Amino acid sequence: MSSGDFFQHIRRLRARLIYQRNLLANMEGMQFLKRRLLDDSERIINHLNTVEAMSIANSSNRLHGLSTEFYQRYENLMQSMEFTLGLAAQITLVREGRMSEVRITQADVIAHASCRACGERFSEGVVVGVLRCSHRFHRRCIVGRYAIQTRCPACGIQI
Repeated sequence: MSSGDFFQHIRRLRARLIYQRNLLANMEGMQFLKRRLLDDSERIINHLNTVEAMSIANSSNRLHGLSTEFYQRYENLMQSMEFTLGLAAQITLVREGRMSEVRITQADVIAHASCRACGERFSEGVVVGVLRCSHRFHRRCIVGRYAIQTRCPACGIQI
């Protein structure tokens, strides 16, 4: 990996983490879990900054790189943050009456009911989210979008 590619890679990792960290920081509730994730994200951002600075300062142009252990910690943190954001969004949507949850029936399967976000057909017995506009989504699909945009992806109505 060239030094330019390495620095670009560091910046992408940092930008992805900062974006998730900011979403998490603005989330209501779950203070204990949120504090731990925010602390972990700060440690990883600081590590990325240190590796970048050390690589810039290294006069022999030998890159210090990132360890496999670092990548595992980074990915574990990102998964935890995404799960926490999704859970918080789902709780918020249901609590505020913006989404209800229903179980898919055989009639829904026969009618080829599918998620309006990803297009995947629903299976019988799966619990899906239903917005006030009556559009149905996998919970993971609508919750993931809700963290970014507060409109129904199918009709554009405010959630």
